[in-house]
Amino acid sequence: MRPVSILTVTAFVVLNFVLFSVSVSQCFGEDPKFGYVSMSSISKKSKRLIASVAEVNQMLGESNAKATALASEIKAMDEELKKGKDALKPDDEKKMREEMKDKKEELEGLQMDVRAKASFKKKSVENVLRTQLPTALETVARQEKVSLIFWKESLAYVSGIPDLSDKVAAALDAMPALEKGPEAELPVKP
Repeated sequence: MRPVSILTVTAFVVLNFVLFSVSVSQCFGEDPKFGYVSMSSISKKSKRLIASVAEVNQMLGESNAKATALASEIKAMDEELKKGKDALKPDDEKKMREEMKDKKEELEGLQMDVRAKASFKKKSVENVLRTQLPTALETVARQEKVSLIFWKESLAYVSGIPDLSDKVAAALDAMPALEKGPEAELPVKP
């Protein structure tokens, strides 16, 4: 197989872009107008996405505080058991071990609960992006009379093409919220 030069690849890309532009202009009957969006910009500017991230961070912060407190209690009980093993009455030791076991189960339940809620929130945000982002992109494209919208992350260089990320984030925020799920507590293992 013969090696391909960078010049050949560049010529191929330019030719394809020109052919693509010609075919787009024939489809739309006019000179095509392009735009681009950046997913990172949309994520930073969409109030809905920012609120979802903040909600997950708050939930994780609260959970970590509870988990840290439970872990400290378990550790203190374990140390007390080790120190006073000979001094504790058998009934007291048994009671303390059962209490420690209950706290460990509570900690495991808390961790499972947080993982489930965070996973649910992540999937709901992904669902919003999968279902509503295409509609937001189409809405902005129609408003701006843009034929094609590119992802900035897939372009090597952009000049003279408008960034539509702010408008797409605003269009996404204007859509009805889908990411709200049941607010009920998930069941914790008894």
